[in-house]
Amino acid sequence: MSVRLVRPRGLDELHGALAAARSSGGAIARGLGRSYGDAAQLSGELVIDTSGLTGFELDENRGTVTAQAGATLRELLAALVPRGWMVPVVPGTQHVTVAGAIAGDIHGKNQASRARSGPTWRRSACSPRTARCGS
Repeated sequence: MSVRLVRPRGLDELHGALAAARSSGGAIARGLGRSYGDAAQLSGELVIDTSGLTGFELDENRGTVTAQAGATLRELLAALVPRGWMVPVVPGTQHVTVAGAIAGDIHGKNQASRARSGPTWRRSACSPRTARCGS
């Protein structure tokens, strides 16, 4: 299987990759590559490796975390737990990216209740068809 791989290190590079995907026909995002069933494979198309997009910010006043796609649960927990915060749902591993957690529906484990404390996951739609990212 042949793929074209790009590893953006910031939003400008990500926007460039999305624009390239729009003109070439498609793309799939990849984080740490630990998904079940090789979900981050797309033969002949663009694979966007998000592992370099690792920044995140905690707003303690609002109780939110704004994270880039490649930030890992391990990095989040290392920063949040000492401050008394916790993500509402954790998978069986800390070696998952924020984007992978959303794509893999790990937050679905929390369907029976709503977390009222700690950070809230917010999806940010990124589309190779529009070459835009945003809430």
